[in-house]
Amino acid sequence: MQKPKKEKQNGFTKGLLAFFALLLTSWLLFSILGNIFMEEERKPISEVLSQIQEDKVKRIEVLGDNLTIYPKEGDLPYFSLKEGPQTFSELLAEQKIDPSKISEGITVKEALPWSDIFFNLAPILITGVVLLFLFRQAKGAGSQIFSFGKSGARLFVKGQRKPVMFSDIAGVEEAKRELTEVVDFLKNPGKYEKLGARIPRGVLLVGPPGVGKTMLAKAIANEAGVAFLSMAGSEFMEMLVGVGASVTGDTPILVKKDGLAKLTPISAVVDSYYEGTDTKLPVAADGLETLGFEKRTTGFWGSKGNKRPTFEKSAWKKVKAVFRHKVGEIYEIYYLGGVVRATGDHSVFVRECGGLVAKKVADLRTGEILASLPMNVRKEYSREFGSRHEIKAHVFPEEVNIALDFWGEATKIKNDYEFAMANRGVLSQSEIAKDIGVCQMTISNWQRGVYDPQSLSRKLVKLNLPESVKVTPNLMKLFGYYTAEGRGTGSLEFTFGAHENELISDCGRLMRKVFNLEPVIEKTESNSIRIKYYSHHLGRFFTRYCGNGCHNKHVPDFIWDLPKEYFLAYLKGFSEGDGYVTKSSKLSMTSVSHQLIKELAWLCCMHGIGVGIKEGENKEGRIIKGKPVAGGKYWSLIIGKTSNPFLGEKSFCEIKRPIIKEIVRKPYDGYVYDLCGCENEAFFGGEKPVLLHNSRVRDLFDSAKKSAPSLIFIDELESIGRQRGMGFVGGHDEREQTLNQILVEMDGFETGVNVIVLAATNRPDLLDPALMRPGRFDRRVMLELPDVSEREAILKIHMRGKPIKEGVKTGALAKRTVGFSGADIENMLNEAAILAARMGKTEIDEIDLEEAATKVKLGPERKRMQSDEEKKMVAYHEAGHAVVAFFLPEMDPVHRVSIVARGLSLGFTMFPPKDERQNETKSRILALISASLGGRAAEELIFNEMTIGASSDLDQATGLARRMVFEFGMSALGPMSIDGQEQMYNRQFGDSGISNELLAEADRETRKIINEAYKLSQKILREHKDKLDKVAEALVKKENINEDEFKELMGNE
Repeated sequence: MQKPKKEKQNGFTKGLLAFFALLLTSWLLFSILGNIFMEEERKPISEVLSQIQEDKVKRIEVLGDNLTIYPKEGDLPYFSLKEGPQTFSELLAEQKIDPSKISEGITVKEALPWSDIFFNLAPILITGVVLLFLFRQAKGAGSQIFSFGKSGARLFVKGQRKPVMFSDIAGVEEAKRELTEVVDFLKNPGKYEKLGARIPRGVLLVGPPGVGKTMLAKAIANEAGVAFLSMAGSEFMEMLVGVGASVTGDTPILVKKDGLAKLTPISAVVDSYYEGTDTKLPVAADGLETLGFEKRTTGFWGSKGNKRPTFEKSAWKKVKAVFRHKVGEIYEIYYLGGVVRATGDHSVFVRECGGLVAKKVADLRTGEILASLPMNVRKEYSREFGSRHEIKAHVFPEEVNIALDFWGEATKIKNDYEFAMANRGVLSQSEIAKDIGVCQMTISNWQRGVYDPQSLSRKLVKLNLPESVKVTPNLMKLFGYYTAEGRGTGSLEFTFGAHENELISDCGRLMRKVFNLEPVIEKTESNSIRIKYYSHHLGRFFTRYCGNGCHNKHVPDFIWDLPKEYFLAYLKGFSEGDGYVTKSSKLSMTSVSHQLIKELAWLCCMHGIGVGIKEGENKEGRIIKGKPVAGGKYWSLIIGKTSNPFLGEKSFCEIKRPIIKEIVRKPYDGYVYDLCGCENEAFFGGEKPVLLHNSRVRDLFDSAKKSAPSLIFIDELESIGRQRGMGFVGGHDEREQTLNQILVEMDGFETGVNVIVLAATNRPDLLDPALMRPGRFDRRVMLELPDVSEREAILKIHMRGKPIKEGVKTGALAKRTVGFSGADIENMLNEAAILAARMGKTEIDEIDLEEAATKVKLGPERKRMQSDEEKKMVAYHEAGHAVVAFFLPEMDPVHRVSIVARGLSLGFTMFPPKDERQNETKSRILALISASLGGRAAEELIFNEMTIGASSDLDQATGLARRMVFEFGMSALGPMSIDGQEQMYNRQFGDSGISNELLAEADRETRKIINEAYKLSQKILREHKDKLDKVAEALVKKENINEDEFKELMGNE
């Protein structure tokens, strides 16, 4: 097989690259400094506008935001910078400056010339590429430490996805039989413990990539019906995996389900997914959303901002699962604006330089700043305006079109009425009345047509009321008035003070505009005015959306998705009814409904308005309007002067930062709650929205014990389970500490804890021997590549749902795919389907499958131009492989020869095994070496020349010959191993335990094997040069030759 030769990097090259990196970095630094000094010569845009106004400018060139100004007096231009999204012409129009004062006009350049772009970007790009190369060269095992804390732990919860069972997996029948015992261990541990048997703590799956190790692990958990915690070893940088947002049940969160948003305690959400006191496993939460956040990162390549999230806006995020569990201790975090109660290992986001950082509650300190809504962040620095800030909050739709059902017919009453009418004459009236909870006379009146249920009857409605009401700012202001001063019992009424003439007039005007109704005005003895509308239906309409009674008022549920204009209309109505402006221009609104104040606080924060909440208590015994008033708590919502949206446009908005004032550790006996799987690992919670960290199962083993019986699956175990003490970074790198922790955790499993650790690896030779000790991974299950019958079973599974053309034989295809894993077969069928679709076919045929199999093993075709001479060389090279293999009886039949480039190869020759083979003989290995060298031998025979295309062939031949000598004992040195694992590790430290004389002799034996195999290849090709010419000519002409065509060319010998 031909492949271009790879040049090796040596120490000199690395040094040279380092020198160039330093040189280019210096160049870049001087360029930046030069630009900075040049920017000092820029004049502010205000001065440029003044010059134009004074008719002193001849011409202006605009390139993006950069301006070049040519004055009428003097030859030298000067520079300026335009800010903002508007064009320069729009800026002139905004400032009311006539563009005709610029005598030669304004020239707008569309883009920089390519040469300028390259000149500016080349130093950065070249430096970046060189530094990246050097960093990658220096990168070792310890580099994973930069992923510290970013765990990939995955907890699969019941009901979240279709379970994988043993019946869904083909090709690993022996492994499934062995793993059936593990399933029984998890399902019935008691019967083994009664007999004194020790249940294995660890099971190791060993096999090449793609044979189904991960699928088997999931199948074990599903067959046993236990919790499944999964994680890749490469992500296992610490045992404390992620963090958990375990907060107390009274923590308010904003959730949305079935399109309806609601601010509610987290316990009310999570408890609805559990039955009784069940707390064993997280529960899937389909269709549930919560308020999370969108992050943004800095644009500078390689900056830390790409790893530390920066707040962009709040946004609705899906919740994958919910979880609750009991704890004995919590922390109360008192901050400026509220309090959050959470477990010590729960995290909250704090603001630090460069973005947001998740910190454990136990590690928080007073003075740190929590992340909350709204968030005041620094904008990009401007030379004209300096450091500026902007408010980040929620982004609401700009327009809505919502119509509310005015009548809101009660579903239960309607169903009861239909049930009573449908069962007339079937059930007795008393039975119907008892069943639906009304008196028998009511049923009698319904069935006799005396009257309908009052809530369904419109006969009694004397007012001309609409079928639906469109949501407008006017309606929202009416809802605000009602929330503050309204009541909907028996009718609709608003109560204002007799002196509040403007509010009385405005409320009546809005009712006429929205409902076309005139009120009845009533004066009371307590010097107040009632605006009344005598309609039960009208009262029920307002009650349905805003509640009734001062303790039960709330915001309309659809307000969470309305534009700011609509919310401010509602807030205006409420504040004019139940609020006032203090002497310091603060807006204060008061209510005895804590829920209402929390909802208003969240809405204000989501709209970028900073608020505060103050709690107070009314004393008992007060007399108001001649009546005694009971004492009780009330809450005030306070908006500062700079945040007050009704005081006109402000130059800045001052928002108090949620600085932590005190952290108190307290005993606790109750549930704490998590939302699991939220995007960006966060959700807002609290009396005012504070950004809480999302649960990702903090301690893997503790979570498994809590969820027992359970199964922990660690993939890629070799990435953390390598033999300790064999590295170059000492015995305390993060990999060894992680491995030590795994061993401690496995040893710490108590008797009766039904947890099994399942791990997978394809390099068992690299694992630390301590992992294989009894009580750890003391069971091994070997998985091999599937044989022909297993491949056929796998093919049939993955062919389900795919239109396969009649006549395609799975048996023949299974024989064609020797060496394919289950994943390879799945990939092959997917590639075949893609190819068939691209060609406009309705079914997958044998041609598609053959091309897909070749693509999976060798890569896609590369269309490249070749000269006739190069094409001829490649053809003779591949023909050399094929002809030599044909005349070696130990070799398998040639299946396909091609000079079409694929992947990194310029051509290929395929001879897949005709029979399943688990062992190799010396004679076959020698034949493989000779066939590998056939391409080089053909080049020398025909062209008396050598090409670099044989590099991969030489690598393969040398590797086989070396293993014959060093590992397999197949040389004149006798049956001895020179390259065992112990010698390999010792050689890393300069002492292999093998003499230099023996190594030199082994090298001579390796060279001898290769030389003899090469001579054999040359001999075969000289004797059958006519066959070589035939095959090469056919390749030049057709580019591809299949097995039958090759046999015909060889004369069926």
